Amino acid sequence: MSDPSTLKNIKNILWDVDGTLFSSEGIIHQIYQDVFQAYRARHGVPRRVPTLPEILDQIGKPVKTIFENLAPDLSDEQRSQIGLSILHGLVQAITSGLGEHYADVRAVLEALHGRGYRFFAASNGRFPYIEAILRSNATLPLFTDVRTVDNRLIHNKVDLVRSILTDYQLLPAETVLIGDRKSDSEGAAQNGLAFIACAFGHGAPEEWDRPVVVLHSLRELLDILK
Repeated sequence: MSDPSTLKNIKNILWDVDGTLFSSEGIIHQIYQDVFQAYRARHGVPRRVPTLPEILDQIGKPVKTIFENLAPDLSDEQRSQIGLSILHGLVQAITSGLGEHYADVRAVLEALHGRGYRFFAASNGRFPYIEAILRSNATLPLFTDVRTVDNRLIHNKVDLVRSILTDYQLLPAETVLIGDRKSDSEGAAQNGLAFIACAFGHGAPEEWDRPVVVLHSLRELLDILK
């Protein structure tokens, strides 16, 4: 870890969402399995359905990358069809109250927002998925913007963070990114931001490049960001 005192001037927080505020781990395997099996029954492909460890290893990566890794034998169009069906299933599940919102997520975000911090969602996930999560835990109104990788103008987390900094004229020295995966660490480092890593998410310490702090619960932020 680097020096936590670098956080004293922070005014803006960029939140990764899945693995930082929420976990889809409890619902994702069944949804992926159902969609892959239904597609294979109709079209004869893909050759195999990905396992839970394979799916979890992809969480936090850009959607295009996820399906290239999980279904390399499919065309882009086939992967897109599967991806849209999975997105629909995830949004339905989250809207129904499934998935895990991390402990104290709403209380912590409301407290930090009340202290004057501005929030931006910066996620590799698709917009309907991220919006469903933030609606479900009632934190969506706290966010100035919810922005995700669109694979058109924004191709990865580095581009995503840069677009937020540019559009809102945020100073890197006043902005921190909180996340759990390598892409979050890279998005912060390559844009000159401090990075806070979430040990309770889907990532691992070897993915992080010199985080300022490693969180073991969201509530720790209330003492770290004053």
